[in-house]
Amino acid sequence: MKWICALFLFLGQDLQANIYIRSQELDPLQFKEVVHNKQGEALSTWLATKDFSQTRSESLLTIGEKFLRAELNFPEFLTAANALTDHEIPNSEWRQAFIDILLKKNESIQKNIMGIWDQICYFYHLDEAIQERWPQFYQRCNQGKSKMSVSKPAFLKNDVVYVDGVEWKDKINFSQGSPSWTWSIQIRIYSDADVPLQLKAKDLNLVSISRSPLVHGGCGKFQFSSEALSKYELPLLQVFVISSPTCVEPVMTVPSMEGVSIWKKKSHWFWLAGLIAGGLLINEMKDKEIVFESP
Repeated sequence: MKWICALFLFLGQDLQANIYIRSQELDPLQFKEVVHNKQGEALSTWLATKDFSQTRSESLLTIGEKFLRAELNFPEFLTAANALTDHEIPNSEWRQAFIDILLKKNESIQKNIMGIWDQICYFYHLDEAIQERWPQFYQRCNQGKSKMSVSKPAFLKNDVVYVDGVEWKDKINFSQGSPSWTWSIQIRIYSDADVPLQLKAKDLNLVSISRSPLVHGGCGKFQFSSEALSKYELPLLQVFVISSPTCVEPVMTVPSMEGVSIWKKKSHWFWLAGLIAGGLLINEMKDKEIVFESP
């Protein structure tokens, strides 16, 4: 029966939630309400999920092993780890692996490496999972450290923002460390209306940044900049633009399918599925005896 399950999974691809983009002229709260009512997914959430799925800890562990074997010094290890964040978001597993590496190195030598606790305490304040795993860091990371709670900038209030993989909601805890601070903070900004951004910074004192809208024009006359999201491989047939609560339009249509019933739209899939199922059934039954009994 495995092939039957696989067949239904294949057909079920059409049942994924639709993805919605907000036109510049639509109020963000109205946008969220329409997306909720349609049981869809906002573009910002879909993009962030896609990016997080690319994160792996293997590369970090590889350079961590070199650091522990003294093949890399501390600044070289930080530089290499920082370079990894150019292409992936540090998730909770990544951040905890990073702390593990620093602790093992610190325990293996006779004296503390200058700056190592700045890095540990930065992630300790940022990540509640690290606070729960290493509660003994509390005193060390709160004594003489410039910890602060930073409010999310008003101009980003409608965006999904991650600081080294931790979502910046209303406020986020931040500890920059000493003047020798060398870590470049990764900031990712996901919007429902603008092109996503990735920044590297030394602190969270963000100022207004330049944005590029994904949609130009209004209801019935919009243009969608799909090339700005080309790396994400958007399923364009499931992407819609919301220009107003009553104007929800697909970014791509297939002319030959317009005005056709749902059965006709999907008939080619059912036909192909039947053909595959028939072939598999014949293959399974070819060596078996079939007996017909009359009533």
